[in-house]
Amino acid sequence: MKNMSKFFIGAAIAGLFFATSCNKDNMDPGDPITPVKLANKVAGTYNGNITNTATNQTKPATVTVTAVNDSVVSIHCVADGFEQTHTLRLYDNNDKVMVCYTGQEFEGEYGHHLDDETDFCNNQPDGWENDWCMNNNCWYQGDDSNAWTNHMNTQHDQNDVHYGDFEPGNNACNYDFKVVDGNSTYFQSFTGTKN
Repeated sequence: MKNMSKFFIGAAIAGLFFATSCNKDNMDPGDPITPVKLANKVAGTYNGNITNTATNQTKPATVTVTAVNDSVVSIHCVADGFEQTHTLRLYDNNDKVMVCYTGQEFEGEYGHHLDDETDFCNNQPDGWENDWCMNNNCWYQGDDSNAWTNHMNTQHDQNDVHYGDFEPGNNACNYDFKVVDGNSTYFQSFTGTKN
């Protein structure tokens, strides 16, 4: 009987240890072992205004951001006479979450494929070194373990343009929706905050 109660006490302690050590909800979201799910930081509905850069006219607009996976979102903008949707990859950048095209949109805008082997969305842990950047002439200055710095240096040329970002601390979204109309290009520039 004595051995049986020791067994149950030992099993209870082991079970308690296992339950608390494997509960990912209690882990620090900034812990490099469990990267922050960037899509959760920015998903939602943003209300604000959109300004046409060709006419300088401003009107109310709504942007809905939906998670595709942990680091990719669909961004859909609706305003009177305007509607556009893009799939964007997210990149941690200190207090901002930066965005870039994916797939065919990336290739159409920048003229080459996105290289998934050197691209990462969450910042790398301390002590990690970006060998690609160390062995190449990196033009974009910043912390090499920063996801956005890495993305700019490994995926882009110096003149490449990006169209927006999120500021999760302020629940803000800023995005320039590119519009090609015949031979002219202009933007519908959205600025808004999450409900």
